[in-house]
Amino acid sequence: MTAPRSPIDSSIDLIVTDLDGTLWDHNTDVHPQNRAALDTVVAAGIPVVAATGRRKVSALRGFAHADLDLPAIVINGAYGFVPGPTAAHETEFHRHPFEVELALVVLEIYADHGHVPLAHNIDGSTHVSERATTGPRHRSTFSAADAVRAEPHDAARDGTVLGFSVIGVAESEGLPELGAALLDAGVNVDRYRDPLYGGWSVMVQAPGVSKWLGVQRYCEFVGLVEPTVLAIGDGGNDVELLEGADVSLGIEGGDDQALEVADHVIPPPTQGGWAAVLDYL
Repeated sequence: MTAPRSPIDSSIDLIVTDLDGTLWDHNTDVHPQNRAALDTVVAAGIPVVAATGRRKVSALRGFAHADLDLPAIVINGAYGFVPGPTAAHETEFHRHPFEVELALVVLEIYADHGHVPLAHNIDGSTHVSERATTGPRHRSTFSAADAVRAEPHDAARDGTVLGFSVIGVAESEGLPELGAALLDAGVNVDRYRDPLYGGWSVMVQAPGVSKWLGVQRYCEFVGLVEPTVLAIGDGGNDVELLEGADVSLGIEGGDDQALEVADHVIPPPTQGGWAAVLDYL
């Protein structure tokens, strides 16, 4: 049953927002103007969904810091869930793991370019090899609660991998060539300069995965039929989301591709830019 709306005259049925560099800053702090706008939207009964490259545990950690409670599409669209008071009370609405054979091919490509990625799994855990080449700042974010000391091949053979990543390393460590080889394999690749961990990062999901796919699965889950969607994002991993939405907002200083496809551009989260969402409802 849809909650009654407070008096906002809007044709928007769903808002989908990126997190880092969009709703919150790189410390997961939400500007007061952004918070006020989000509260206004929620009070109006317009559902808001977060769509992020973060893994589930990382997204939940950010939600706790920012005091947010939103349905989330994580790992660039590979998994979707509605948080609950405990993990047992979470509701999954979407998963799109790698096929086993392709996951093993992806690991071979990483290895050919001198890298051992992390494997992010359906259960929220991450396989972290002793030989993992992800950057030290990224490695430091893992705890015993969500990191499994195991080889990514173990998860790959189990068919539970939602995504692979090497985060925050020097571009000189073969990332351009790695990204190109992964693209040739037909998987979804996001290679970007990392504002959170420094250096460059490469994230990989199964073919067809995008944040927009996660949005479609969420709409099916809640029964939204042909909704009018407003999307906000700043990264290269937001391009499909911005293209799919009826109204799309890019972020000043964001990825060039995202800015190119966005209908409008708003200020960054540190300036309370998300509050401009109210102008496009």
